[in-house]
Amino acid sequence: MSAGLVQKGECTRKGNPSRLLAFSLFLLAIALLLFLAFFGGNLLKLSDRWINDPSYAHGILVPFISLWLAVRAYRRECAPISGNIRLGCLAILTGAMLHLILTVISNAILDFVAAGLVLWGMAVAIGGAGWARAYLFPIGFLFFMFPLPATWTNFAGLWLQDRVAQVSAAVIDPLVVCYRRGNSLYLTGVSEPLVVAAECSGLRQIVSFVALAVLIGGLSRRSMAFRILLALVAIPLAILANVVRILLMAAGSIWFGTHWMGSWMHDAPALLTLPLGVAMLLVAVRGLNCFMPVSEARSVANAPPKPVTSGPGALKRGLQAVIVCLTGGLIAEGGLAWYAQAGGSPSYPDLRSSLAELPRELIAYPLGAKEQEGVWRGRDLPNLDEFRSKLPYRADELVYRQYEGGSAGPNVFLYMVYSRQGEDRKHHPEVCIRDASGATEDHQSRREVALDAEGQRTVMRFRFRTGINQLTTVYYWHYTLEAPRREGQTALRRLYQQQNHPVPSVTVQVSLMGGGKELETVEHGFLAAVDSALCRSQLPATARIGCQRLPITLVRE
Repeated sequence: MSAGLVQKGECTRKGNPSRLLAFSLFLLAIALLLFLAFFGGNLLKLSDRWINDPSYAHGILVPFISLWLAVRAYRRECAPISGNIRLGCLAILTGAMLHLILTVISNAILDFVAAGLVLWGMAVAIGGAGWARAYLFPIGFLFFMFPLPATWTNFAGLWLQDRVAQVSAAVIDPLVVCYRRGNSLYLTGVSEPLVVAAECSGLRQIVSFVALAVLIGGLSRRSMAFRILLALVAIPLAILANVVRILLMAAGSIWFGTHWMGSWMHDAPALLTLPLGVAMLLVAVRGLNCFMPVSEARSVANAPPKPVTSGPGALKRGLQAVIVCLTGGLIAEGGLAWYAQAGGSPSYPDLRSSLAELPRELIAYPLGAKEQEGVWRGRDLPNLDEFRSKLPYRADELVYRQYEGGSAGPNVFLYMVYSRQGEDRKHHPEVCIRDASGATEDHQSRREVALDAEGQRTVMRFRFRTGINQLTTVYYWHYTLEAPRREGQTALRRLYQQQNHPVPSVTVQVSLMGGGKELETVEHGFLAAVDSALCRSQLPATARIGCQRLPITLVRE
């Protein structure tokens, strides 16, 4: 076909031999396979998250919805005329470079950016920037298959827990006497409190409802203001639907008790509230239609003629360029993986002795002093197996002990766990006490406590209201058993090992009831005594102390 003017809506290309079309489809299939191979490892990690995390169970549907959107866009835009190979290859190589960086430093959001750049670059190389514009929405919708950073979701989930508990208590109280303590609702006539847990915060519904609102807005082809407003409206509607779910569970607790919440019936109210939320979202769409004008659809027949800058081989050349770029990315990824793995697996040290060998008699010294302040005597508690069974991971070593300070101090409980896979870092006071049991935290009491005069070794102090007139103080810290630096080891190989090989660690928690002078006695003596005893006998020289928790999410089975 000679160069000339072709209408944008023309879907056929006269003169294109069927053999060239078949070869182009063959090249397209290869390009898609290379893309899947390039991002295959990340897709497997995502699929595991979709299966195990109910908050992202919708993620398995997102790729199929995006594929359907891409097919609709192709039918609307028709076959490509000519591509911008330079711009497309630049986008592909940029996304590939970002993906290579993320093989060492994992980040789900940036990996979505990398995949989006590669897909958009493929479309640009095949059909040009104008043709690729129609595929921005299908590519952008893939965002909902990637998990948000846990630090964001944890903060938002905790804030939503408080708000949902407040609203639910305010609605229930006029009907049934309801007392709220933190995220726990105490109802008259109900033996056990109704806990507004992390999954009851509504965060899971918000993500799903926003995805649905974005999909509806994209299909409606309305103005950008309409789409943004619809996505924002979906957030309070999701929260409202979740509040209705809490109210139904409260009603069920009053009428039938709380025993049914431990079975599959716990999720039964969602069978009513989810359709209710979707119905409210559709009503919101109708309402927005009344107040916002419908944007004029782009006319295909009256679109200005578009010059053809290439002959019938443009599609083939664009696909060939895409294949070259993706092949180069795969080769670079393989080379990077070979280089990083050639450094060998890190030789993480083990404990020098068992945690159970920690002395049952600890001598405490005042901070910075040489004279002893008192002696703490401990004994192992008998319910260790029960404690171990409640852990959401396998503990290689576990110690649960009570120490008595005599006249010098209060009774404290010492919990220590060692995991060769670093699984102990998933056990944290914010998760096991606040999120799991619904205890309210006194945020003003949270602070770091120094174990040495220089302030280089610190632990984190938490305080929770675990009863009506009961406060529990918890001190938390951990030791990371890092591998010694090998001679000649590059920073890249060391970073790769740290990111891809779990580092063994030890978690320590000290808890007690009370406050005032009792806390001073523990902070100025017992905590440092435990740290000193562990460093002398159990911990290797490379152990690094810390008190920052991992950004994890509580998931209930």
